[in-house]
Amino acid sequence: MAVVHGKNLDHKVVAIALENETKSVDVAIDNDVVEKTAAGDAAKEYLQGVYGWTMDADYNWDALGTSGNDAVIFGILTSGEQNVQVVPGGGTVSSNNPIYKGNAILKSYSVHVPIDGGVACKASYQGSGVLNRYISGTYYEVIWLLCMARIWAILL
Repeated sequence: MAVVHGKNLDHKVVAIALENETKSVDVAIDNDVVEKTAAGDAAKEYLQGVYGWTMDADYNWDALGTSGNDAVIFGILTSGEQNVQVVPGGGTVSSNNPIYKGNAILKSYSVHVPIDGGVACKASYQGSGVLNRYISGTYYEVIWLLCMARIWAILL
């Protein structure tokens, strides 16, 4: 088993790197479970339904131009589904360092302004559709391909 430190994580929202000010990212997957126990059963029984997922991130607040996390996150407030992703160990994706990514809707965004500390913010993304888990390829190559596809779409 490989243990990975989170200090090198890669985290992007709409293909914009936010990891420089990211403090933590949580990916949660939740299955629907329906009880199907009947009177003659010796123990409870259940059926598995479909799953849903969320991605929550805590950041040091950054209002730098259009690339700071405040501008990026606030900018997708009414934009519907957007791509979110995290590579827990950063860099090259592998079986010991997968990338989790999918389309999600910004569910909530909050800014915490303490009188005695640094300004922080938190975003909660509600997954919409499949959460992908890839174990091969390089994280930066995936983003590069997405950027090139957008450029070609603009040029054509």
